[in-house]
Amino acid sequence: MKPEDIFLPYSKNGAVASRPGKRAVLIIDDDTAVREALSDILSIFLDVIIFTAGNGREGLQIYQEQRQHIALIILDIEMPVMNGPQTYEQLRQVAPQVNVIVSSSLSREEAMSRFGASKLPVFLQKPYGVEALLSLLKPLVGSE
Repeated sequence: MKPEDIFLPYSKNGAVASRPGKRAVLIIDDDTAVREALSDILSIFLDVIIFTAGNGREGLQIYQEQRQHIALIILDIEMPVMNGPQTYEQLRQVAPQVNVIVSSSLSREEAMSRFGASKLPVFLQKPYGVEALLSLLKPLVGSE
């Protein structure tokens, strides 16, 4: 295996072309349309690689394999297999300083109640605009 083969972004259909040296964003959301829209937006406006996962368990696996490249995780709350709060707890055990933005159509108060004893990370309520999304992401992924 060549070094450039190691860093391959994931998608629902498997790996896509790599771009070594780029920072990465992991999108964990069970809604395919949300994953695709976010991937498109971030690919256009930020110089990052995108990883996607349809549930928390899949997202945690991708993070563990690619954590040295992932600068930020965008995490949905309500998902099958492993929900957002469960995923967040697991991620914090692996990497306590991981940057996470929780994104949900739930209100901030409802999101806070779902996280219980865990402190709710940065929260972005759906639906959101491109400007709101990018203003949160740019400082976290080191993009200008």
